[in-house]
Amino acid sequence: MNYIRTKLIGSLALAFVLGGVPVLTGCDKTKEEKDVTVTHPDGSTETDKAKTVQKPDGSIQTKTEKSTSAPATP
Repeated sequence: MNYIRTKLIGSLALAFVLGGVPVLTGCDKTKEEKDVTVTHPDGSTETDKAKTVQKPDGSIQTKTEKSTSAPATP
């Protein structure tokens, strides 16, 4: 009987760790995602990425990333 109780408590603890913690903390929900790449006549490329997420507390955060690569030299 003691073995079954120990096994049950262990199983419940494992279920809480794997399933309960993400539910309690929440996760970000992606609202909008944009990825724009422009190639210029000289061969350089410019990439703009924007991502809007909603936090578990309801606040909205926008993350932007811009990068430019130089043209390949022959």
